[in-house]
Amino acid sequence: MENKESFVPIEEIADHFSVSVSTIRSWVRRKHISPNSFIKVGSTYRFKISDVTDSLLSNGARVDPTEEGAKATVRSLQEEAEDKVKSYMKRKEAASPTEMEGLFDEDM
Repeated sequence: MENKESFVPIEEIADHFSVSVSTIRSWVRRKHISPNSFIKVGSTYRFKISDVTDSLLSNGARVDPTEEGAKATVRSLQEEAEDKVKSYMKRKEAASPTEMEGLFDEDM
């Protein structure tokens, strides 16, 4: 019996992998997602979730296609970002006016 998986919009793929639409577009540009995994008409993309997953895995991506795995990845990235912000805020609070200039220059 033939697999009748339907094509889904880019927003649904982004939601499935818990990433932004721009990340999906980047993966397409960088060929992390094979051209055989989607169709494009004009500026509209439609993807097959299973083909995208297979494509990412065959390109060496470490993808956990389960919903929990994707959420855990997003959570760990969010925690890392929050830690960086906390570290910056601690340094900012402890800095003298001249050290503040150094903090500002450091970010540039």
